Amino acid sequence: MQNYIDIQNIREQNKIGLETYFLDKTNMFDIAIDKLIEDLKTGINNSHEQFDNWNELKETYPKRYAELVEEAERYEINIDHQKYDYILDIIHNQEQLLSLIEMKVIYAFKSLEIHIKNLLKASFNLKSTKDFYKWDNLIKFLEDKNIQVKTLNSYNEIVQLKSVNNAIKHSNDYEVTLTSIQEFKTSDKLTYAKVDKFYKRIKDKPNHFLQELISVIYNELYEFDDLKIKDIAESLALRMKKEDAKKLILKIEEQYE
Repeated sequence: MQNYIDIQNIREQNKIGLETYFLDKTNMFDIAIDKLIEDLKTGINNSHEQFDNWNELKETYPKRYAELVEEAERYEINIDHQKYDYILDIIHNQEQLLSLIEMKVIYAFKSLEIHIKNLLKASFNLKSTKDFYKWDNLIKFLEDKNIQVKTLNSYNEIVQLKSVNNAIKHSNDYEVTLTSIQEFKTSDKLTYAKVDKFYKRIKDKPNHFLQELISVIYNELYEFDDLKIKDIAESLALRMKKEDAKKLILKIEEQYE
Protein backbone atom coordinates (compact mmCIF):
# COMPACT_ATOMS: atom_id res chain seq x y z
CA MET A 1 0.00 0.00 0.00
CA GLN A 2 1.24 3.45 -0.80
CA ASN A 3 1.82 5.61 2.27
CA TYR A 4 0.66 9.21 2.62
CA ILE A 5 4.03 10.62 1.54
CA ASP A 6 3.87 8.67 -1.71
CA ILE A 7 0.30 9.77 -2.39
CA GLN A 8 1.09 13.38 -1.56
CA ASN A 9 4.09 13.34 -3.90
CA ILE A 10 2.07 11.82 -6.74
CA ARG A 11 -0.70 14.35 -6.21
CA GLU A 12 1.74 17.28 -6.22
CA GLN A 13 3.51 15.94 -9.30
CA ASN A 14 0.18 15.64 -11.11
CA LYS A 15 -0.80 19.15 -10.08
CA ILE A 16 2.52 20.57 -11.27
CA GLY A 17 2.22 18.66 -14.52
CA LEU A 18 -1.22 20.15 -15.10
CA GLU A 19 -0.16 23.66 -14.12
CA THR A 20 2.83 23.58 -16.46
CA TYR A 21 1.21 21.69 -19.35
CA PHE A 22 0.67 24.84 -21.36
CA LEU A 23 4.35 25.80 -21.41
CA ASP A 24 5.94 25.96 -24.89
CA LYS A 25 2.81 25.59 -27.02
CA THR A 26 4.15 27.87 -29.75
CA ASN A 27 2.60 27.35 -33.18
CA MET A 28 5.73 26.45 -35.14
CA PHE A 29 3.78 25.93 -38.37
CA ASP A 30 2.79 29.59 -38.46
CA ILE A 31 6.38 30.67 -38.02
CA ALA A 32 7.52 28.47 -40.92
CA ILE A 33 4.66 29.26 -43.28
CA ASP A 34 4.60 33.03 -42.77
CA LYS A 35 7.87 33.43 -44.68
CA LEU A 36 6.34 31.66 -47.70
CA ILE A 37 3.27 33.87 -47.46
CA GLU A 38 5.36 37.04 -47.43
CA ASP A 39 7.33 35.82 -50.45
CA LEU A 40 4.10 35.17 -52.36
CA LYS A 41 2.74 38.58 -51.43
CA THR A 42 5.95 40.15 -52.69
CA GLY A 43 5.61 38.24 -55.96
CA ILE A 44 2.01 39.42 -56.37
CA ASN A 45 2.96 43.03 -55.66
CA ASN A 46 5.83 42.85 -58.17
CA SER A 47 3.57 41.42 -60.87
CA HIS A 48 0.95 44.08 -60.18
CA GLU A 49 3.59 46.78 -60.36
CA GLN A 50 4.98 45.54 -63.69
CA PHE A 51 1.50 45.21 -65.18
CA ASP A 52 0.43 48.64 -63.96
CA ASN A 53 3.66 50.25 -65.21
CA TRP A 54 3.04 49.04 -68.75
CA ASN A 55 -0.59 50.23 -68.65
CA GLU A 56 0.40 53.61 -67.24
CA LEU A 57 3.10 54.05 -69.88
CA LYS A 58 0.62 53.14 -72.63
CA GLU A 59 -1.92 55.66 -71.35
CA THR A 60 0.46 58.49 -70.46
CA TYR A 61 3.15 58.12 -73.12
CA PRO A 62 1.59 56.17 -75.99
CA LYS A 63 4.35 57.07 -78.43
CA ARG A 64 7.07 55.77 -76.08
CA TYR A 65 4.97 52.66 -75.44
CA ALA A 66 4.69 51.99 -79.17
CA GLU A 67 8.46 52.38 -79.55
CA LEU A 68 9.11 49.86 -76.79
CA VAL A 69 6.60 47.41 -78.31
CA GLU A 70 8.32 47.72 -81.67
CA GLU A 71 11.77 47.32 -80.12
CA ALA A 72 10.66 44.26 -78.16
CA GLU A 73 9.28 42.63 -81.28
CA ARG A 74 12.73 42.80 -82.87
CA TYR A 75 13.78 40.35 -80.16
CA GLU A 76 10.61 38.30 -80.60
CA ILE A 77 9.19 39.59 -77.32
CA ASN A 78 5.47 40.30 -77.15
CA ILE A 79 4.56 42.92 -74.55
CA ASP A 80 0.92 41.84 -74.44
CA HIS A 81 2.02 38.28 -73.74
CA GLN A 82 4.24 39.55 -70.92
CA LYS A 83 1.32 41.46 -69.42
CA TYR A 84 -0.80 38.33 -69.66
CA ASP A 85 1.94 36.36 -67.90
CA TYR A 86 1.85 38.91 -65.07
CA ILE A 87 -1.89 38.29 -64.69
CA LEU A 88 -1.34 34.51 -64.64
CA ASP A 89 1.39 34.92 -62.00
CA ILE A 90 -0.95 36.98 -59.84
CA ILE A 91 -3.75 34.41 -60.10
CA HIS A 92 -1.39 31.51 -59.39
CA ASN A 93 0.17 33.21 -56.36
CA GLN A 94 -3.25 34.18 -55.00
CA GLU A 95 -4.33 30.55 -55.21
CA GLN A 96 -1.15 29.54 -53.40
CA LEU A 97 -1.84 32.13 -50.69
CA LEU A 98 -5.34 30.74 -50.19
CA SER A 99 -3.96 27.20 -49.91
CA LEU A 100 -1.40 28.26 -47.31
CA ILE A 101 -3.85 30.14 -45.10
CA GLU A 102 -6.22 27.16 -45.31
CA MET A 103 -3.36 24.95 -44.15
CA LYS A 104 -2.82 27.29 -41.19
CA VAL A 105 -6.47 26.87 -40.19
CA ILE A 106 -6.27 23.08 -40.49
CA TYR A 107 -3.03 22.91 -38.50
CA ALA A 108 -4.37 25.20 -35.76
CA PHE A 109 -7.36 22.95 -35.12
CA LYS A 110 -5.39 19.71 -35.46
CA SER A 111 -2.76 20.97 -33.05
CA LEU A 112 -5.45 21.98 -30.54
CA GLU A 113 -7.07 18.54 -30.81
CA ILE A 114 -3.73 16.86 -30.06
CA HIS A 115 -3.09 19.09 -27.04
CA ILE A 116 -6.58 18.52 -25.64
CA LYS A 117 -6.34 14.73 -26.04
CA ASN A 118 -2.93 14.64 -24.37
CA LEU A 119 -4.18 16.90 -21.59
CA LEU A 120 -7.21 14.72 -20.89
CA LYS A 121 -5.24 11.51 -21.15
CA ALA A 122 -2.80 12.71 -18.50
CA SER A 123 -5.36 14.46 -16.27
CA PHE A 124 -7.84 11.59 -16.10
CA ASN A 125 -5.45 8.67 -16.59
CA LEU A 126 -7.12 7.60 -19.83
CA LYS A 127 -5.78 4.62 -21.76
CA SER A 128 -7.28 5.82 -25.03
CA THR A 129 -8.72 9.00 -26.54
CA LYS A 130 -9.73 7.48 -29.87
CA ASP A 131 -13.41 8.33 -29.30
CA PHE A 132 -12.51 12.01 -29.16
CA TYR A 133 -12.15 12.20 -32.93
CA LYS A 134 -15.77 13.38 -32.70
CA TRP A 135 -16.04 16.80 -31.12
CA ASP A 136 -19.40 15.94 -29.51
CA ASN A 137 -17.82 12.95 -27.75
CA LEU A 138 -15.09 15.19 -26.37
CA ILE A 139 -17.59 17.74 -25.07
CA LYS A 140 -19.75 15.02 -23.50
CA PHE A 141 -16.74 13.50 -21.74
CA LEU A 142 -15.84 16.87 -20.23
CA GLU A 143 -19.42 17.57 -19.16
CA ASP A 144 -19.59 14.12 -17.55
CA LYS A 145 -16.53 15.20 -15.56
CA ASN A 146 -18.45 18.30 -14.42
CA ILE A 147 -16.44 20.55 -16.73
CA GLN A 148 -18.76 22.96 -18.51
CA VAL A 149 -16.53 23.59 -21.48
CA LYS A 150 -19.21 25.54 -23.38
CA THR A 151 -18.99 28.32 -20.79
CA LEU A 152 -15.32 29.03 -21.51
CA ASN A 153 -14.66 32.46 -23.00
CA SER A 154 -12.94 31.08 -26.10
CA TYR A 155 -15.40 28.28 -26.81
CA ASN A 156 -17.39 30.02 -29.56
CA GLU A 157 -14.25 30.90 -31.52
CA ILE A 158 -13.02 27.32 -31.21
CA VAL A 159 -16.31 26.06 -32.62
CA GLN A 160 -15.87 28.52 -35.50
CA LEU A 161 -12.34 27.23 -36.06
CA LYS A 162 -13.68 23.68 -36.11
CA SER A 163 -16.37 24.66 -38.63
CA VAL A 164 -13.92 26.37 -40.98
CA ASN A 165 -11.48 23.47 -40.63
CA ASN A 166 -14.19 20.94 -41.52
CA ALA A 167 -15.45 23.05 -44.41
CA ILE A 168 -11.96 23.40 -45.91
CA LYS A 169 -11.37 19.66 -45.68
CA HIS A 170 -14.76 18.43 -46.84
CA SER A 171 -16.42 21.05 -49.05
CA ASN A 172 -15.57 22.55 -52.43
CA ASP A 173 -17.85 25.52 -51.83
CA TYR A 174 -17.37 25.92 -48.13
CA GLU A 175 -18.15 29.62 -47.89
CA VAL A 176 -21.84 28.82 -48.31
CA THR A 177 -21.73 26.72 -45.13
CA LEU A 178 -20.05 29.43 -43.04
CA THR A 179 -22.37 32.42 -43.41
CA SER A 180 -22.91 32.56 -39.63
CA ILE A 181 -19.23 33.54 -39.23
CA GLN A 182 -18.65 37.25 -39.71
CA GLU A 183 -15.80 36.98 -42.21
CA PHE A 184 -17.88 34.77 -44.53
CA LYS A 185 -21.26 36.53 -44.40
CA THR A 186 -20.99 38.01 -47.88
CA SER A 187 -21.53 35.86 -50.96
CA ASP A 188 -18.48 37.20 -52.80
CA LYS A 189 -15.84 34.87 -54.13
CA LEU A 190 -13.70 33.22 -51.49
CA THR A 191 -10.31 34.91 -51.15
CA TYR A 192 -7.12 34.68 -49.18
CA ALA A 193 -8.04 37.98 -47.53
CA LYS A 194 -11.23 36.57 -46.03
CA VAL A 195 -9.66 33.45 -44.57
CA ASP A 196 -6.66 35.45 -43.40
CA LYS A 197 -8.93 37.96 -41.63
CA PHE A 198 -10.74 35.09 -39.92
CA TYR A 199 -7.48 33.41 -38.91
CA LYS A 200 -6.00 36.62 -37.51
CA ARG A 201 -9.08 37.06 -35.33
CA ILE A 202 -9.01 33.57 -33.87
CA LYS A 203 -5.32 32.59 -34.07
CA ASP A 204 -4.70 33.17 -30.34
CA LYS A 205 -7.94 31.51 -29.25
CA PRO A 206 -6.65 27.90 -29.24
CA ASN A 207 -4.05 28.84 -26.65
CA HIS A 208 -6.60 30.82 -24.64
CA PHE A 209 -8.99 27.88 -24.78
CA LEU A 210 -6.29 25.45 -23.68
CA GLN A 211 -5.32 27.67 -20.75
CA GLU A 212 -8.96 27.99 -19.69
CA LEU A 213 -9.48 24.25 -20.00
CA ILE A 214 -6.41 23.53 -17.87
CA SER A 215 -7.73 25.89 -15.22
CA VAL A 216 -11.19 24.32 -14.98
CA ILE A 217 -9.74 20.78 -15.00
CA TYR A 218 -7.37 21.78 -12.20
CA ASN A 219 -10.24 23.23 -10.18
CA GLU A 220 -12.35 20.13 -10.71
CA LEU A 221 -9.59 17.71 -9.74
CA TYR A 222 -7.79 19.53 -6.95
CA GLU A 223 -9.95 22.31 -5.48
CA PHE A 224 -12.54 21.36 -2.85
CA ASP A 225 -14.72 23.91 -1.08
CA ASP A 226 -17.51 23.10 1.39
CA LEU A 227 -20.20 23.07 -1.28
CA LYS A 228 -18.27 20.70 -3.52
CA ILE A 229 -17.53 18.33 -0.63
CA LYS A 230 -21.21 18.43 0.34
CA ASP A 231 -22.25 17.56 -3.24
CA ILE A 232 -19.80 14.64 -3.34
CA ALA A 233 -21.09 13.37 0.01
CA GLU A 234 -24.72 13.60 -1.09
CA SER A 235 -23.94 11.86 -4.37
CA LEU A 236 -22.29 8.95 -2.56
CA ALA A 237 -25.03 8.78 0.06
CA LEU A 238 -27.57 8.24 -2.69
CA ARG A 239 -25.65 5.13 -3.77
CA MET A 240 -24.09 3.71 -0.60
CA LYS A 241 -25.46 2.13 2.52
CA LYS A 242 -24.26 3.61 5.81
CA GLU A 243 -21.96 0.68 6.60
CA ASP A 244 -20.34 0.95 3.18
CA ALA A 245 -19.88 4.68 3.65
CA LYS A 246 -18.10 4.01 6.95
CA LYS A 247 -15.77 1.56 5.22
CA LEU A 248 -15.03 4.18 2.55
CA ILE A 249 -14.26 6.79 5.22
CA LEU A 250 -11.82 4.40 6.88
CA LYS A 251 -10.15 3.60 3.54
CA ILE A 252 -9.76 7.30 2.76
CA GLU A 253 -8.29 7.98 6.20
CA GLU A 254 -5.79 5.13 5.66
CA GLN A 255 -4.46 6.95 2.59
CA TYR A 256 -3.43 9.89 4.78
CA GLU A 257 -1.57 7.84 7.41
